[in-house]
This record gives sequence, C-alpha cells and structure tokens, in this order.
Amino acid sequence: MTNFRTFYIGANHKMNSNRKMLDSWCKNVNKIIPNLANFQVFLAPSIPYLDYVNNGMESENKFKICSQNCYFESKGAFDGETSATMLKDLKIPMVIVGHSERRYIFGESNSMAVLKAKNAISLGMTAIFCLSEKESNETKKVLLSQLNDFKNFTVEEWSKLIIAYEPYWATKTQVNSTPENIQLNHSLIRNWISVNVSPRVASTTSIIYGGAVNPNNCLEISNLPDVDGMLIGVYCLDPNHFSKIIQTVSNKKNL
Repeated sequence: MTNFRTFYIGANHKMNSNRKMLDSWCKNVNKIIPNLANFQVFLAPSIPYLDYVNNGMESENKFKICSQNCYFESKGAFDGETSATMLKDLKIPMVIVGHSERRYIFGESNSMAVLKAKNAISLGMTAIFCLSEKESNETKKVLLSQLNDFKNFTVEEWSKLIIAYEPYWATKTQVNSTPENIQLNHSLIRNWISVNVSPRVASTTSIIYGGAVNPNNCLEISNLPDVDGMLIGVYCLDPNHFSKIIQTVSNKKNL
C-alpha cells in the first residue's frame, strides 16, 4: 500500500452478532486500535445491532460502524429491507454492497449492487463495493464485467467508494489465493480505474482484500503494493484473532 491511501481493516460479523458478544468484542478491540493517520478499523455487526453498537455502549468506539447491506430505494413496500436513508438516520457512515454471499446465495445482480452503492453515496455514506468471482478460473472476466457497471460514476462518487476484492471460492473453502494472484487482481482493478476513470482516482482509491485472511497471512497480504486493507470474516469473530491482525498490520514500518 501507499501512505496516501487509507488502509482499512474491517470485521464482518455476518449473521453472528448478539449483545453479549458485542460487549466483549468491542471492549477488547477498542483497547488495541492505534491512533495512526490513514488507518481505519470498521465493524459490520448484524444489522439489528447497528444502533446498539453505535449508540448503546458506555464507551466511545475507536472504529467506524458499517452496515452489511442496504436497499437502493429510500422507502416503500420492500419487506425485510433496510434503506441507506435509515442507516443515515442512525448515523451509520459505511455500508457493504455486492458481497459474494448476497450475489451467490440471494441472487442479487451486479447492477442492483451498483444502484445500492450509488444511493448510499448520494447520502454521503462510504460504500464498500465487493467484486467477487465464484470460481478461480474466471477471475479476470468476472471482475472486468462487474467494474464496467461503474463507467458512469463521477469522480466525486468514486471519492466515497472502497473496492473490496473477495473471491467467493476462497471465503467458502478458507483456502487463500496466493499473494501473487492477489496482487495481480488488485492491479487489474486499479488499472481499470486508471483507464476508465482517471489515474488520480486510481491512485487514491483504496482496494481491500477479503478472502480467508487470518493472523498468519495478514502481514504478507498487507505488504502487497495494491492492497489497501482487509475485509475479514471468520477470523474477526474472536476479538483476540482480530486484535492480532490489527496489531500485526499496524506495526508495519511503512504504514
């Protein structure tokens, strides 16, 4: 990574949160988050607990709160959905859209994920847009196809966008891609942004990785030149594992 792009470490609790767990998790993780420029930790708890984590705890959190999803309409008869407008009302600053599980389990299309990102960004939120392929032999084709839906985004919209590359096959098998392939795919994404948006936007957009990151491989991944953070699933649930990742990465001399 470079020192002018923010480095993100995100915890995605998926459908695993409860108040007792969150009380312990937040207490432990808050203790070790360093005060560094261009370094941001965020937590995406299960959606029913967003307000509890953001407003219901005794101590102030050192990390940002992120929603795991949103809908692209502001209101209406959309049973079970949560709008970005509602998240904004709860003072939630970030939202994940297009996660591989939303794509491959719930059947959400890339165009729907782009609409979600656009709506959230219009409200001043930061959207973390996940690019994901289901099989390891289709990476380039799928990533370029998903990126092409961003051709009409403005430079201002890109300033509120984080790209997350999270191969679905890696998250499901917990078998990580090689560092060489991670860098190759992040470079592919950055080059697309440079050609289709601008070199300046490409140089300032954070591209984070989310595929079987753990305390043992996080440092090697974080040292890759086009990796600007990590979106962590399984290994974020235990606050000790997640804290170890934060400490390992934040102690890098070049951060």
